[in-house]
Amino acid sequence: MTAIVLEVPNSMIGRGRVHGWATASLHGHAPEVQVSRWGLPLITNIFMPDPAMREDFNRAAPAEDVSRFSAQIADVASRLTRLAGSAADPASYGQMLGQRLCPVTLPYELDSEANFTVDSLNGRGLADDVMDVMLTLATNTPLSDGVAPDRSRMRDGFPYFGEPFATTPQSHSA
Repeated sequence: MTAIVLEVPNSMIGRGRVHGWATASLHGHAPEVQVSRWGLPLITNIFMPDPAMREDFNRAAPAEDVSRFSAQIADVASRLTRLAGSAADPASYGQMLGQRLCPVTLPYELDSEANFTVDSLNGRGLADDVMDVMLTLATNTPLSDGVAPDRSRMRDGFPYFGEPFATTPQSHSA
């Protein structure tokens, strides 16, 4: 498991609710090209099966999400809830979810505990099982992939995931 942890004093940010997102760009090319972006987890994996749409999403900014991608998210959620039989009105559920997830940024209320759950998208704690949350949101029914973060390795301070694994416990994966 890997993680990127950004630890910034609240005094440098302000107060209230913030929305985080990040991009990765090819460097050293003219012009520099944004090739990936992140805000909420698994958006492209679950809601954008079309590779061309994934590329468009990864090169876009959150300001474009409602107009360009919320209908796609709504459509996939509508189809999944229809298949699961988990919503009386799958189209309405899909539309609600598209509005909830767009723009695709990670919301966080400063000075609160990070909690990424079906009911509360408020930051993301290291132990939050985001796959289960996103699968449940997409289908409107509790789903689990059966894999959870290894809480035994997590620490309260840096390095949050503990020391790197030694070679011996990983010999089976060589």
